[in-house]
Amino acid sequence: MSHRTLLHAIAKRATAKIVAVEDRIFADDDLAALVRGWRITRPHPFTRTYRDARWDQVGLEPIPPNSRRS
Repeated sequence: MSHRTLLHAIAKRATAKIVAVEDRIFADDDLAALVRGWRITRPHPFTRTYRDARWDQVGLEPIPPNSRRS
């Protein structure tokens, strides 16, 4: 069973290195997104999705009855 532990340790170390490289690659974009208050998600390795939470509020306000066109 020691090979299973060794394999796990190798995989864990490799994953940590990949994540570190990924963080360095996206550091500027992540910082800009954080400053703007955007949400950052990591759907896949070496992929980022940036979303402005304000877009979630678009269209939620009801239209006042006097502003509707006839």
